Amino acid sequence: MSKPIGLYWWQAPKGNFGDDLSPLIVEHYAQRPVRHASIKSCDMIAIGSLLGQATKRRWQRALRKPLRRTHIWGTGCFGDISGRYHHASVSGVRGPLTRRMMNLPAETPLGDPALLLPRILDRPARKHRWGLIPHIHHQESPLIRELARAPGVHLIDLTSENTLEIARGIARCDFVLSSSLHGLIAADSFGVPNVWLQVGASMGNWKFEDYFQSVNRTASPITEPVDLVSLEQTATAADPGIVSRLADGLERSFPY
Repeated sequence: MSKPIGLYWWQAPKGNFGDDLSPLIVEHYAQRPVRHASIKSCDMIAIGSLLGQATKRRWQRALRKPLRRTHIWGTGCFGDISGRYHHASVSGVRGPLTRRMMNLPAETPLGDPALLLPRILDRPARKHRWGLIPHIHHQESPLIRELARAPGVHLIDLTSENTLEIARGIARCDFVLSSSLHGLIAADSFGVPNVWLQVGASMGNWKFEDYFQSVNRTASPITEPVDLVSLEQTATAADPGIVSRLADGLERSFPY
């Protein structure tokens, strides 16, 4: 059996869809097992806003052999990169803001690996009019509770243990309203028109803008309950041609 790839991803106490996709997608494309590794010693970093952590100076990383580089593939940040990651081999980053912040060449591939979801699972039949996807920190929000009571709304729990079933649940919707970035990315990957919902104080719009620029979308969040019927007129999905090109680039640049 091939040696497992040491992948770092953020592990939430109850799970979190975007982060939990990382080992599933990497294992699918590598056709090798994946194990969780620390950010100090990992072989690879993929889905997540992790580059702010990865670029911090740590003596453990400084002692690594130069040829043992950490592969960066489709990773983003919160706009908090503090330096260059000298032991990195960058195959691609999430969006153009991250690429510029890291001073990477203009030809560095862009795209979040969650855009590959339709290439690793079959799309199920549509079932729900609206999918409501709160970020894990927003699940008890009064705004979410109010929206969840609206007719035709299906509440999608990003902490579910079955990560791919969450993706299928998103694909089953006609429209998506999400305060989670990866809820929006998954919706875009399946061509589901979606709306960015902001709950309470901003948790960091930089990463949203980084992603939106990668798929040539302009989007502003809504911040209060709205009539969902009227919102159907403004919900949009990323251009499928752009999504396909980014997905092709992610497949070509996959380091394993």
